[in-house]
Amino acid sequence: MGESMGVRSVCPYCGVGCGVILETRKGRVVNVKGDPDHPANRGKLCTKGITLHKTIHTPDRLTQPLMRKTHSDSFLPVSWDTALDRIGETFHSLIDTYGPGSIAFYISGQLMTEDYYVVNKLTKGFLKVNNLDSNSRLCMSSAVMGYRRAFGVDAPPCSYEDIYLSDCIFIIGSNTAYCHPVLFTRISEAKALKGNKPKIIVADPRRTPTASIADLYIPLNPGTDVALINGMIHILMNEGLIDEEFISSKTEGFEEIRKTVERYTPEIVSQICGIPPSLVREAALVYGEANAALTLWAMGINQSHQGTDKNNAVINLSLVTGNIGRPGTGPFSLTGQANAMGGRETGGLANLLPGHRYLENPSHRREVAAVWGCGEISETKGLTAVELFDAIHRGTIKAVWIICTNPVVSLPNSSRFEEALKRAELIVVQDLYRPTDTGLFADILLPAAGFGEKEGTMTNSERCISYFTKAVEPPGEALPDWKILANFARKMGLGVFFPYEKAEDVFEEYKQLTRGTDMDMTGITYERLRKQGPIQWPCPDEDHPGTPRLYTDGKFPTENGKARLIPVNYVSPAETSDSEYPFILTTGRLRDQWHTMTKTGKVESLMLHDPDPVLEINPNDSLKLSVKDGDLVVVESRRGEATVQTKVTDGVKEGTVFLPFHWGKLLGNNARANLITVEALDPFSKQPEFKACAVKIRKKTFDEKRKVVVVGNDPAGLMTLQTLIEINQSAEAILFSDTYPVDINLPKNILLRRELPVSIDTDSHYLVLRDGSRVLYENLVLALGNRFYIPHITGLSRQGVLFLDSLDQTRKDIAKLHVIGRSIVIGEGPLSLETVDWLRTRGLTVEFINPSTVLLEKQVDGIASELLFYELRKRGVSITIGAEVEAVLGNGRATGIQLADGENRKGDLILIETRERANVDLAFEAGILVNKGVVVGESLETSAPDVYAVGRVAEFCGITSSDPEILSQQAQVLGRLLAGDPTARYGSTISCNRFRMLGFDVVSFGEFNADDEESNVLTYLDKGQLVYKKITIRDNRVVGGLFLRDTSSAEEILELARKRTDISAFRSNLLSGNLNGRVPRGKVLCSCVGVTKEEILAGIKRGMNLDALKENLRVGVNCGTCLHEVRELVKTISSG
Repeated sequence: MGESMGVRSVCPYCGVGCGVILETRKGRVVNVKGDPDHPANRGKLCTKGITLHKTIHTPDRLTQPLMRKTHSDSFLPVSWDTALDRIGETFHSLIDTYGPGSIAFYISGQLMTEDYYVVNKLTKGFLKVNNLDSNSRLCMSSAVMGYRRAFGVDAPPCSYEDIYLSDCIFIIGSNTAYCHPVLFTRISEAKALKGNKPKIIVADPRRTPTASIADLYIPLNPGTDVALINGMIHILMNEGLIDEEFISSKTEGFEEIRKTVERYTPEIVSQICGIPPSLVREAALVYGEANAALTLWAMGINQSHQGTDKNNAVINLSLVTGNIGRPGTGPFSLTGQANAMGGRETGGLANLLPGHRYLENPSHRREVAAVWGCGEISETKGLTAVELFDAIHRGTIKAVWIICTNPVVSLPNSSRFEEALKRAELIVVQDLYRPTDTGLFADILLPAAGFGEKEGTMTNSERCISYFTKAVEPPGEALPDWKILANFARKMGLGVFFPYEKAEDVFEEYKQLTRGTDMDMTGITYERLRKQGPIQWPCPDEDHPGTPRLYTDGKFPTENGKARLIPVNYVSPAETSDSEYPFILTTGRLRDQWHTMTKTGKVESLMLHDPDPVLEINPNDSLKLSVKDGDLVVVESRRGEATVQTKVTDGVKEGTVFLPFHWGKLLGNNARANLITVEALDPFSKQPEFKACAVKIRKKTFDEKRKVVVVGNDPAGLMTLQTLIEINQSAEAILFSDTYPVDINLPKNILLRRELPVSIDTDSHYLVLRDGSRVLYENLVLALGNRFYIPHITGLSRQGVLFLDSLDQTRKDIAKLHVIGRSIVIGEGPLSLETVDWLRTRGLTVEFINPSTVLLEKQVDGIASELLFYELRKRGVSITIGAEVEAVLGNGRATGIQLADGENRKGDLILIETRERANVDLAFEAGILVNKGVVVGESLETSAPDVYAVGRVAEFCGITSSDPEILSQQAQVLGRLLAGDPTARYGSTISCNRFRMLGFDVVSFGEFNADDEESNVLTYLDKGQLVYKKITIRDNRVVGGLFLRDTSSAEEILELARKRTDISAFRSNLLSGNLNGRVPRGKVLCSCVGVTKEEILAGIKRGMNLDALKENLRVGVNCGTCLHEVRELVKTISSG
């Protein structure tokens, strides 16, 4: 197996910054576990972190630069020189013609600090391009501005250790349990350790899993956070629970605050927030009476057109109570991405420069320019994320370089930005994978090294810098992002300014720009990070231990050393509900997914808890709309719509609905939340308002008059139409087939035409018939089936030659013959062997010629093939393997065959198995993409617009199938889709071979022949009884199987494979087939160990409490994010 090695690194997902240990073997990362020595997580990992290795060595990795001339062309591989030359030439031309403002870079909070620094230096320093912004603009820029307005700099003052030292934790606008799971686990631990403290307050329009540990839950209306906090400050002032001494000596602006909050009485706040006045008062007293109070927040505060004011309201609450600079206190913004903090530090936003410097400040520009040697840095204001893509839409920006992010999915009102990308002259996308939603619009694709494939640093939410270790080589020609940019700089003639040979060179230059600043990290080196582990800035010299807590002396980096209290008033969301759009939509994340799912969407176990997006809706609203759990609804805003299933829950307030934002066009265009969201921006941070927009909802109906044409004789075509008509009775269809009888009983809205077209014009959407007439189509389904063909052998017209296409027909044909002496069967499939055995039982001498070098190569593995070979020999059958037949011998009547090597074999009866292949000719001639079959996607769509394929001709993920169950599933999916259900998707399926030969059954399916390091194989072999079982397992899921003779458990194992069931709990029983009562059913709740809801319910009914469930089922013992659901089940069963 090869020796395993452990390499310490950092998780690249959220801002918690968990330490990980990568297990590597033979140049691959094969496992990931938590680092017990890392201060952020102490060995804990969430479901995403423990599956990181499954996102690295994927088949869709970009491994070399790709380029195309126009968007209608295909990508072709090119050299790095060619790709960078084209970018450089285009940039030079555009800058010369239109100026630096015609270029933009859009980057990501998942880049390393070194990547951020190089791209910032390149753009703002040398290209004079200030249009450099990050997707951090979408998640953290309001926090940046809030901290900066209050403290003078963007510096979160707290540490994770403060969680354990706090008496009250106020969580507002953060579903910490899902978005920062390991941190949530630490909060739960702190509460368990201290009993009644810390008191936890959770304010959120949804009763999220985070609220499950709350002592006080506040279900405020979306966007009303400022009113709630001002109301709390109002009560604190009246109750004498503010820190007068701290306010007078350490802050400024208190009188403005006092005047502002006067009107926010509990009654006024109640009206705005939609909560009882008593709840406002209780929250204020719990917070104000705590000796140490800590406030945590994230996107619910930041993603608002009033996001900066909301941040300052939160900070005001900490300042007026003196909850800052002491253990267990502080306003703590939870960073969304792994290195959004590093990006803020290096100046990775349009308005920033390295070392907490600001582009609008002339002295800051001069300081940075002096270090870079770039001349003047332009004072031109750079465009932020939404502004940047608006400028592309207007044509002001002509070219954009997008690095490590997927804005087509993540930007608000994203259809507008798709249109923008279509207008750009050059789009460069630098990423790990292909395709991505954004990569579909690219002119040039550049392959980047990813997690575990490069070194560098990252800064987490608590200002803790960790070393990101390289464990394996990147695939193909992929390079670290900083190196790609440095190479490009050299192409632009700037090599002397970008001399870096390794990431450490970049870090050493960058940290000099922090010297003497509030974030001085000149005492941090790669060597220290490798030896000592993570360090919190500021750390001004190599003897400094790092700084866990800021402002402990009450001094702030403002002009007068005082923190600023910023008076803010409640402003309603940019869109409020009205009679036309009566609901407020809020968006967010799911437990097991990350951003736009380009990584987590590849991991099977992460797709089990929430396989599809659903709209959460209050029961009272569902009654008004006459919808129930699982119904399809259309959610529509003034910008776009999504069609999704509903989840009726009292976890959302009446009048509010929730939709996760992860899904994009590639994962299902129907459910894109950001087609709906509004582009309204915060005036200070320019962060969009994702958390509130007005929508209307209607139940999805299937009464549109849809017209569908099906071509072909495959039964899957008719099954598709039957499904279509069953769902949408207004649909009309034409079936072109020349095999169905004239008197077939079809629904009245299906017209049968007993002919097949001769060609398809996919541009003009019509079929051409034999008589030259044309038939227009709106939606065309190709159900072309398979075509039988005969191997190229001369002399096939001689008497005594029969063609095998079914055993029943062969029996009938042979019955008509007179005397038969010796028979020869030529073929490769099960039918050949069935025929051989049948002839043998009739007393005939049989010789079997198999042109393939392996018996039943496509249906069984080498062991089974060998067993069957010797069994046939034992039964008296002569077998020749790997021999091609060239001719049938004889004059008029067959007397034998001649092999390709010239050897002759005698025989009176020559039986030749026909072969079959997908009937792709019509599609191929129409210019539709074909391979083994007609290539289709998850909607069974082909490469031609409005053309689909179904049945044996459809090739999905490189596989065609004749399995009736698979064909039925395809027909169901396509029928639903054509009926008007955009949620219908055809997932990756496992095809099965079932046949009988030599008197016993054989079943094989999936990857029964897999031979790779990630697969485990269970086998049972009894040569004497000719019994052989083989099960292939990967990631604790069955991916293939082979059963010879004893097939009693084959169908059950196949079901496990098709349902992707976690088999770790009953793995030892798989071969025996003794699975009764052991196979888990239903939805997976605990993704870490694959425990289902039904298993947990069964345990509760047997008397298990939460602790017993954790001990016996191992549920919730790793990351703990499933525990809220488990608690709810325990509570429900116990009270019922």
